[in-house]
Amino acid sequence: MVNPLKKVAVRDKRHQTENSRLKPAIYRYLDKRLGKNNYERNKNHGNRYSREGRPDLEIIYKGKTYYFELKDPRGELSSAQLSTIARYEKLGTTIHVITTLEEFKKIWEEKCEEVKIT
Repeated sequence: MVNPLKKVAVRDKRHQTENSRLKPAIYRYLDKRLGKNNYERNKNHGNRYSREGRPDLEIIYKGKTYYFELKDPRGELSSAQLSTIARYEKLGTTIHVITTLEEFKKIWEEKCEEVKIT
């Protein structure tokens, strides 16, 4: 009998490999651009104790939280991720789906850094 958990672990390992390359690049970019103490970052790990479909990365900056789903260019969003994206949008929040550091930079500079606190 095939252990289904073993298959999931292998698939997740490939996914984590892509994220493990992109996340540090994003962190270096933000550290350089904003300074390490001027924002907060939270990474969500998919496991049996976390809510399925949560975005990979949350960044808190100037009183707002920004959500990012990191994907391999060949990857597809799961049904849980699509459901979460729809739920967040209904609540007035966007989950940005990105595959490269360049995509992250463009979104960050256009949509996130321009936040004005009144």
